[in-house]
Amino acid sequence: TGSSYKTVSITTDSKGIAKYDGSSLSVSKHKIVISSGESTKYMAASTKTIYLTVNKGTTNVIAPPVTYKKGVKGYLTINVTNKVSKKPINALVIKVKLSLGNKSKTFSFKTNINGIVKVPTKSLPKGNINVVISTSNKNYVVSKSGILIKIK
Repeated sequence: TGSSYKTVSITTDSKGIAKYDGSSLSVSKHKIVISSGESTKYMAASTKTIYLTVNKGTTNVIAPPVTYKKGVKGYLTINVTNKVSKKPINALVIKVKLSLGNKSKTFSFKTNINGIVKVPTKSLPKGNINVVISTSNKNYVVSKSGILIKIK
């Protein structure tokens, strides 16, 4: 991707097939140059260029449950990282749905450069608040839910 590249040596199996696990590639279009190396008496050296597009990235969502007293300044901290590379995903719009009983409200937040979103809890009512975390971004799968906020 771009000017960053990685050289990997791969050996073919008994059927002449070489496999590369691209699960650590980021969401974007990647240029892959396949080279057979030096010429031998059995095969001439050759190079082939292909392009691989990674459309969806899996994420790891960390949102530990929090407990606060009503009216006290606090936050539910949500950390979103790439599941394979473990790097934070920044500028990803996260939807946070807060539900208490039959009332619910959805908020949108953007992750910072460290992949973190802070949801303020100061104005929330008393009770166990169910939280559903998702995104509308088609390039990432983000999902977590449960009672993550308790207001006493």
